[in-house]
Amino acid sequence: MKTLSSIHQTLKIERLLFSFLLIIAQLVGTASVVFTAKAAPDAGPSPVPLTATPGPENWSTAWTGTSFNAPILDIVVDAAGKIYAGGTFTSPTNYLATWNGSAWTNLGSTGFTGNVLDLALDSNGSLYAAGSFVNMGPCWASGPGPCSGFVRWDGTAWNSYGTIIGTVQTILVVNPNLIYIGGNFSASPCTNGMCYNLAYWNGSAWVGLPGVNGTVYSLAKDSTGKVYAGGDFSAPCVGSNCGYLLSWNGSAFSSLGAGVSGIVNALAVEPSDHLIAGGSFTASGGCSLSQCRYIAH
Repeated sequence: MKTLSSIHQTLKIERLLFSFLLIIAQLVGTASVVFTAKAAPDAGPSPVPLTATPGPENWSTAWTGTSFNAPILDIVVDAAGKIYAGGTFTSPTNYLATWNGSAWTNLGSTGFTGNVLDLALDSNGSLYAAGSFVNMGPCWASGPGPCSGFVRWDGTAWNSYGTIIGTVQTILVVNPNLIYIGGNFSASPCTNGMCYNLAYWNGSAWVGLPGVNGTVYSLAKDSTGKVYAGGDFSAPCVGSNCGYLLSWNGSAFSSLGAGVSGIVNALAVEPSDHLIAGGSFTASGGCSLSQCRYIAH
């Protein structure tokens, strides 16, 4: 009779063989391949047929001939299916493009003057763009100064939000009258004189979230309205470990547990309101094991 150790070794080899055959099936193409799983000696039930069928997915050729000459950094799609792409490219348009069904085109009569780093949509379908662009136009200014750093497309024209000096990295649209932006910038008009790096638009002016002393790269919001910011910064807060990642409850910053050890580039909130953070940190929550690096939950 075979020992338990030899049975486990046989199962391990057969599983590796089965995984290899699945890979071969995917490389074959569209053919449906049927394998039979062989039960190990003394392993119980009879073999069960397993079918591996490659899916029908393919990359579309609709954009064949399109030539972007530099990276695309963000893409959004509105409720009507219109596609918007922003990035560092200058062809086929400058920094921001929309697909009209047959070609990529500008929004407005001219393109952007600098990189578009983030895009967002509101409930009305208006498009927001953030980046390092300055003095773009033509632009209808809803406040003093030209269209730089952060703008909104209302369907017919670009609109500014006061004056932005610097680079806006990320946008969080709660509603058309409550919009958070993060980056490395100053903004005016500012109600509290502290509109640097992290601020929100209250419908008529910017309100600064004071004390963020570096670049904010990502923003997210949970169902309670709590806002999370990640980046390369430190800030005063309730608790300690407010470097790189913090939360804002509407009146104060707070740390998240033991925090993270390095830059946070991306944030997402699950339906359960659990926060996921990604970045270049190598420890999170006081844990430096491999599963605590670069992504935290």
